[in-house]
Amino acid sequence: IRAAAESLLLRVNTDSSEIGNLDSQEAYQAFANYLSSSIGAPVKLVVGQNATTALQRTRTGYYAILLAPAHVIGSALKYGYEPVAKFPGSNKTVFVAMKASNIHKLEQAKGKRLGLPNADSLPTYLAKGEMNAVGIQLKSYFKQVSYSRYQDSALFALGINQQDVVAVDAPTERQWTHPPFAGQIADGYIWGRGTMDDKVSVLGILEAVEYL
Repeated sequence: IRAAAESLLLRVNTDSSEIGNLDSQEAYQAFANYLSSSIGAPVKLVVGQNATTALQRTRTGYYAILLAPAHVIGSALKYGYEPVAKFPGSNKTVFVAMKASNIHKLEQAKGKRLGLPNADSLPTYLAKGEMNAVGIQLKSYFKQVSYSRYQDSALFALGINQQDVVAVDAPTERQWTHPPFAGQIADGYIWGRGTMDDKVSVLGILEAVEYL
């Protein structure tokens, strides 16, 4: 916490769909309202997924209060912020590969293409820390290392064979319950890419061609 500004940053380290979830937004706003009433001053809520921006702005004291992952808080402490509360629990990053790739452990990913979320995201920090702990140097161990803005983007790149293995946090990985292009029918839904945004005009053209 820092009293130099009136902005509140809630840094949520989940997938993008969670950030846009109405219940989550309402919970963050309720917390901001509680802080505002407690300190007797207006509090502006800023919800973001970009840790790079958060890290940069802690250096200038842009935010009054931070609710963020440990590595963002660790940086903030160097620039005059003080910890006032913490939440129990832990974060876990997992490496994900397609079943057909036969990559079942990190040793089998040598020489492959690695996909990571934003360079300053918590999953990337944890993934790099794990690899450093076992002596893996990214540039020499992997054929290619790429970064995506969001974790969902990393999983999508894996699904279209742009990456061989990607690192995401465990909750994001658990949400990926069906292959992205299988079109599986389960629980009354069709699961797969394109089932929500299916470009109706394109489907109309294809349907018309079938009738010709």
